[in-house]
Amino acid sequence: MFGRKKNNHNCITYYLLTWLLTSMQRGFLQELAIDERQAFLEYTFAPFTLRRDISMLGFIHKRVLGLSHVCISKVLPWYADIFTIPRRGHNKQLYNNFRDVNFQAGLFSRSIFAQVDVYNILPQQAVDCTTVASFQGFLTHTVRTKCQVGDTK
Repeated sequence: MFGRKKNNHNCITYYLLTWLLTSMQRGFLQELAIDERQAFLEYTFAPFTLRRDISMLGFIHKRVLGLSHVCISKVLPWYADIFTIPRRGHNKQLYNNFRDVNFQAGLFSRSIFAQVDVYNILPQQAVDCTTVASFQGFLTHTVRTKCQVGDTK
């Protein structure tokens, strides 16, 4: 029972912190009379959730490059090490562990493991970046380009 309460507390804390940081940033931008799009395009002040997602994807890319601790490689194994059928997409597919989740699927979907699915659909050009910094720069540039043309997906 204690573990469940702790997980619920962590989940509530995460949502509260995310909401707080997002609302603080929006309030700051309102005080400056700047919208989020303008802040990102003109001042490279990305929304909190975008910065969080790019940093999590950078962590995953660090694992792909073989620069993370060996334990991370065990937690985020190659897809080909689990299944013999290849996945479509780039050649650096990871296994997201979702098949192993028996409970707390909602918590799992907000974890770094859910970002593995995002990583697996990135273009080959992104995953071929040789450093975490260049990878994150590629992602930021891609989002910036989409934002400039009004694509919010």
